[in-house]
Amino acid sequence: MGQRYMSGKKLHISIIIPTFNRENILQLNLKTIMKWDVPQLKEVIVVDDQSTDNTFEVVKHYSNKFPKIKYIIGLGKGQMLAKQKGIEISSGNIICILDDDTIPVNNWIEPIVKRFKQGADIVQTKLITELVEKGNSKKAAILCWNMWHIKNWNSNIPQEVPFTQEAGVFFKKSIIEEIDYRDPNLIKSGWGESTSFALRAKQKGYISIFEPSAVLIHKHIKTGGSPERYGNQKYFTRTSPEDKYYNTIYLQRRFKPYFLPFSLLFWVLELFFISIIRKKPMSIIPGLKGIISALGKKII
Repeated sequence: MGQRYMSGKKLHISIIIPTFNRENILQLNLKTIMKWDVPQLKEVIVVDDQSTDNTFEVVKHYSNKFPKIKYIIGLGKGQMLAKQKGIEISSGNIICILDDDTIPVNNWIEPIVKRFKQGADIVQTKLITELVEKGNSKKAAILCWNMWHIKNWNSNIPQEVPFTQEAGVFFKKSIIEEIDYRDPNLIKSGWGESTSFALRAKQKGYISIFEPSAVLIHKHIKTGGSPERYGNQKYFTRTSPEDKYYNTIYLQRRFKPYFLPFSLLFWVLELFFISIIRKKPMSIIPGLKGIISALGKKII
């Protein structure tokens, strides 16, 4: 395991944004990052997974104003490989994986820098998602996979967590010299990839910290995203992709087997609930297929 404390070492942060056909929200994302620039931010790498909209023109426009922004073409094979390509070309010693539909709030990087200087290996931001209700009204809700491990959402006190969520995760690049970020056992979009990474890192003694002062707003966007993910992303009317359920059950079998019975019940009920909302009973088949396949997967 590498050097724990970085107080005497300069931090250089590489933000990696995989994107696909989301020119409008990406524009807001980049504009916000520019606004809250800090000396520790070395580069912003946009990995365009072969978009067919104006993503290239958007990135070019903002890179002319903010030279830290870099543009590269992905393989067109989904978010998981786009992230990996960004990591490979990054030059910072701290990596941030940032979803293209999440918008940083205020000085979101400054508290992250403080955590790394105090000994964190992986830092998770606080993700707030907009839930669209009737008409144009919206409300905000906390969105976090490990929410039951966080003692007080209203507190600004950071705390250690056993694993991280998908969006806005920072980690020391030195960790991937020992542990691959990518988990080859996950399929398609790599749903749960950062969770797998943090759990594997924990097994090696690395520490994950939840930093509530670093906030991201998650925008609900109905189009674009990873080609392997949803076609319709509206809450509770989205499709039930095989990879979400396969990857979730696989991760729980591998790292949290004692939680599996409750998890199986929850995900099966969710599948039936979504099929009722969508009025398409056959829509549960991909999800059930994912669950069954994961239960038969050999744990390595």
